[in-house]
Amino acid sequence: MIVLVLALIFALYALLYTAYSNINPVYEMAGTVRTIMMLFSSFVMYFSVVFYSSIYIISSEIEKMGLELTNEQLSADASEDALTGLLNRRGFIPRIESLMKSDQPKQFCVAFCDIDNFKGINDTYGHDCGDEVLRHTTALIKNEMSDCDICRWGGEEIVILMKDYDFVSARQKIEDLRKLVEKTPTVFFNKRIKVTITIGLTKYMENFSKAEDLIKIADERMYYGKQHGKNVLVSED
Repeated sequence: MIVLVLALIFALYALLYTAYSNINPVYEMAGTVRTIMMLFSSFVMYFSVVFYSSIYIISSEIEKMGLELTNEQLSADASEDALTGLLNRRGFIPRIESLMKSDQPKQFCVAFCDIDNFKGINDTYGHDCGDEVLRHTTALIKNEMSDCDICRWGGEEIVILMKDYDFVSARQKIEDLRKLVEKTPTVFFNKRIKVTITIGLTKYMENFSKAEDLIKIADERMYYGKQHGKNVLVSED
């Protein structure tokens, strides 16, 4: 569009110059001065068109880059949890589904974690403390499970996708995580708050048709652990 406008401007200039070059001037100037004025006006016209076109192109590119950055941020916001920086359900589910649909051999596990007595922490110390407990616990999980995809499922619930883990190694890794959280309290305004998590673990099998089916079993095992003591890993029905 810009090139077309430039071409039209130059064509109009050439047409006007050709049409009126032989008209008797109101004021007669010397040939040299007339040539200089013609060259000067041509230069000014050319420079102005190029300059303002360049400004338009540059501002358009800047606006485009701004929109792209905004879209990237919106995309990230749509798939990540603002408080913890973990994936949310929208960003997490497709990762399990892609593994389930893969033609490669499928070997992975899902762990469903829940922070124990989280409501009591909020009621005792306040919601700011609860947020700090959640941030601290998820930071421990992210550091310990750096090769996994991690999702804040909702509230104090965290789901971990353990890619390329067989069930035995996944169970040992998750048990190590449970012990790490247990021995690493959250510090909040000089208060050391002990935190524990209850975890349900399951492995992928061919009879699962949806990602939610896999997560549901891990959730049910976690819930069983909640009903029988908390701060445990449940890996069998």
